Amino acid sequence: MVPDKQQLIDAVEHISFEMNRYLCTAHPTSLPKPYGEAVREACLLHSRNIGEFFFDRATQDDIRISHYYDVLISKDELKDEIEKSKSKWADYKMRLNKKLGHLTFSRVNTMPINMQEKNVLNFDVLIKLFEKNLPIHFREKWERGKTIGGH
Repeated sequence: MVPDKQQLIDAVEHISFEMNRYLCTAHPTSLPKPYGEAVREACLLHSRNIGEFFFDRATQDDIRISHYYDVLISKDELKDEIEKSKSKWADYKMRLNKKLGHLTFSRVNTMPINMQEKNVLNFDVLIKLFEKNLPIHFREKWERGKTIGGH
């Protein structure tokens, strides 16, 4: 699918939602154990969606960074940052899917995935670079995506 300009603008709201939920949950405040664990799990699941956006190829109606390269203010720094982490994505995604996203036998007798594993992918930097390079006419959707009501 090749999205038109309005589809790209509208999709920013959903991209913002995922990225901002990740940022909110990546550095949570201290919470009682079951709540803190739920917040960490939410972070890791949002990280999968963000990783797919930055590192995977688009199939069907998936939204990917490649759709935005022609409209971003600048893409070079972002592309460089993606290249730094890209080789680590497949292993992280597989581990995340096996250990958190799906019920599997391989998760039964092994250590659970932890929050530090996401750090090798530089999600915080990728998100900042994507947001910084959004054109002005995408900003309203970005801001709307920051709130639950906007999604």
